[in-house]
Amino acid sequence: HEHNRLDRDDYVVINANNIREGKQEQYDKEDESAIQNLTPYDYYSIMHYGVESNTKSLGLQTITVLDKNIDIDRIGQRTDLSDSDAFEIRCMYGCASCEAINECEMGTDNCHINADCLDTELSYTCTCQDGFSGDGFSCTNINECEDGTDNCHINADCSDTEGNYICTCQNGFSGDGFSCTNINECEDGTDKCHINADCSDTEGNYICTCQNGFTGDGFSCTNINECEDGTDKCHINADCSDTGGDY
Repeated sequence: HEHNRLDRDDYVVINANNIREGKQEQYDKEDESAIQNLTPYDYYSIMHYGVESNTKSLGLQTITVLDKNIDIDRIGQRTDLSDSDAFEIRCMYGCASCEAINECEMGTDNCHINADCLDTELSYTCTCQDGFSGDGFSCTNINECEDGTDNCHINADCSDTEGNYICTCQNGFSGDGFSCTNINECEDGTDKCHINADCSDTEGNYICTCQNGFTGDGFSCTNINECEDGTDKCHINADCSDTGGDY
């Protein structure tokens, strides 16, 4: 039986306390001299017990599957031989068709959807793709933005995606996110400064300052009437006339 293999602990956990009396020995590992694996562990083998086989009580699992991508309802099926079952039988009986199975090509591997499958002699390996971490049978997304392994520019924002990330230059900078250069809004005319304000470029931004004779925040500037507010420098015997931004 598949669950009697020496390597079974890498794939399943046997819940001995849930096995009914007299059936425990059916879950013992076989001695190395008494077993030939021939193929990778096969959850869907016709020789694999179901997850509740020989249970003390309905609902208690005697076998817990470690690979969360496995359909536990298919484990313990007695409908037909799996590809691995058929291969093992051919090999054990010396059939001419005893050739290695390419699980990667056949799609019978247990690699995670975000892992690459590499066929080896009588087995295969699973390797998580870039942007994911795990053992290949289980792969989880790496958040490069959180762990600081992204290559975004210092003036770019990092957004995590499934298996990757996106770098976007912040406001006031242009580029592809991996390289960001300052935008000079004052030079290219994209600033929002008032017509009567001076624009000064800063790193990633700009400053608007109302010109002499005007008051405001630089985005809105209104004329100062020096004649009315008494800030003019006209002689005592001179008349003051206000002009736009001067007198």
